[in-house]
Amino acid sequence: MKETVSHLAKATVGDVAAKVTEAHGEVPKSVFNDAVVSLLQESSFHTVPEGKSTQLISGTKAALHSPKDGDVLITKARAAEDGLVIRTRRHSA
Repeated sequence: MKETVSHLAKATVGDVAAKVTEAHGEVPKSVFNDAVVSLLQESSFHTVPEGKSTQLISGTKAALHSPKDGDVLITKARAAEDGLVIRTRRHSA
């Protein structure tokens, strides 16, 4: 699933589920949702809950999130490109 989201950069949970099913066969919804939450907790990606265009969930906030088909999974790079997060530069001494 991680590769699918990375390749797409931005896709709904439902679209990612369809791609995973196409590639690997049917996956129980609870197993799929657990995998989504794990990726979010690792901060590999953000999710934007359906209908909340500026709210990003990842890291520890993801533990209580229940993914819905309309939620958008988005890579960190794409979130920055879309202006959803601001990248900070590290200054060297």
